[in-house]
Amino acid sequence: MSELINQQAEQTFYRVEVFLEHGGQQYDVMGYTPEQIIADIITQYERYLHYLYLSNSSPVAE
Repeated sequence: MSELINQQAEQTFYRVEVFLEHGGQQYDVMGYTPEQIIADIITQYERYLHYLYLSNSSPVAE
């Protein structure tokens, strides 16, 4: 039974596609470790938060 489970696990296929609000990002995360994928997600989210911060900022009057 465990051999059958191992064979099924080896045949599992995952497709990862990087797609954000403005379309695909044209880079491949295939081969990334789970930790690298998590880090990439956090980085993209931080960039998005920074974008929101900048887009809601008003210019400083001199």
